Amino acid sequence: MTRWAMVGLLVLAACAPRPGYVPISEHGFFGYSSEVLAPTRLRIAFTTPRRSAGGDYSPASGPQAGASAQQAFDLALLRAAELAQEQGWRELTVVNRETDVEGRVRYDYYHDPLGFPFGFPYDNRRSFGGRRVLDSRPDSTVQTTVVLEVTLHTGQGGDRGPIDAATTVRETRARYGL
Repeated sequence: MTRWAMVGLLVLAACAPRPGYVPISEHGFFGYSSEVLAPTRLRIAFTTPRRSAGGDYSPASGPQAGASAQQAFDLALLRAAELAQEQGWRELTVVNRETDVEGRVRYDYYHDPLGFPFGFPYDNRRSFGGRRVLDSRPDSTVQTTVVLEVTLHTGQGGDRGPIDAATTVRETRARYGL
C-alpha cells in the first residue's frame, strides 16, 4: 500500500463518527447518565448524538432510527456493565427498557414574491435553468434515548437471562471503537 493510501485511510478513520460515549453533563445534548435506585438496582440513560436521516419524511421510523436505537441500547448497556464491574458484580439483568426516538423534519422554504398571491413555498437549495423549483425533500434528523433499569448480581439472572458484564464491556467497546 502506498504512503498516500495509508494517509487517506487514517484521515477517514479520524473522520468516522464517534458514538458520543461521554457523560451527558459534558455536552448536555447526548451521552450517558446513571442513577442508583438501590444497592443492586441502577437506571442508566443514553442519548445518541443527533444524526442525519437523509431526506426521510418520517425519520422516527426510518432505517436511521433503528440504527440509532440499537446504538443507544448498546451504549446504555455498556455503561451498566461498567458500573456493575466497578461495584464488583459479574452479571446484570435488564428489568425495564424504554426507548424514545425523536425525529425532526426541516424544510428550507422561501416564498417567491412573484409567485402565487401569498407566495409559493419553494426549496431554497435546488434550481432548474436559473429558476427555483418546488422540492419537498426535507432535512431530517433522528436522536434516540434509551433508559434501562438493571439489577446487578453475581449468579443466576432474572426471567430475561443474565448478561455477563465483562463480555458486554469487551464486545461493545470493540464494536464501537471505544
